[in-house]
Amino acid sequence: MRLMLRFLHSTQFFIPVIQKVEIFIKFLRINAVFLLISNSNLLNQSISNKMKPQLFSISKKTSFLLILFFVVNVLTLSAQDEKRVDDEFPTPIAFPYDFLGNYSGNLNISDHTGSIANVPTEFSISKSNDEDVFIYQFSFIQGKEKIVNKYLLHIIDEDKGYYAITDDKGMEFMATLIKDVLYSTYDTKDTIMFTTLQFTNDMKLRFNVVISKKVKNKGKGGTNLSNVVQIQKALLSKV
Repeated sequence: MRLMLRFLHSTQFFIPVIQKVEIFIKFLRINAVFLLISNSNLLNQSISNKMKPQLFSISKKTSFLLILFFVVNVLTLSAQDEKRVDDEFPTPIAFPYDFLGNYSGNLNISDHTGSIANVPTEFSISKSNDEDVFIYQFSFIQGKEKIVNKYLLHIIDEDKGYYAITDDKGMEFMATLIKDVLYSTYDTKDTIMFTTLQFTNDMKLRFNVVISKKVKNKGKGGTNLSNVVQIQKALLSKV
């Protein structure tokens, strides 16, 4: 049985079947113990009364208890299994419609020396007059100054998760949504920037930026080289 389950686990197609089989095996193990205990009590009673043992003679009361125990086991194990699956694969949420609003938190900036700054950060996303365009902006508070970066999120192909992002400085780069995380990369003359924008089911926003500087010399095989010089991470909560 264990070898069979290992084989079935190797194929995605049989995952729902495997979960049900595992629940059934757990049930059999638990109820087998319960049945042995019940029969053991009957055996002890028979011996004490100098009667012939009747291991498989079960009273109506015992039968009712076994049925009740069966129902409780199935409901409990099914609930536990359902919760485990939900934790691993949360219910999908529509991007970006379910995340419209304002967020705030801190942006941590680090380099090879460690953490170099913590910047109070605000984020907002809203609809525009165009149903395929959303407006979002980051606001970074440095002392008494607030630096605002404005962007437009354009839906290119929602089914494939393709988007385009433009800013108020005329820059444009592509982005792809995979499992509620928006990935984007853009390459300038000297810099490569990789960003992720992740909205979670608990109404939080995780924003990560990896900044790399290009190296003039080519690598072996003609590869283009770059060094990661800075990491930015923000955890923002909806307000």
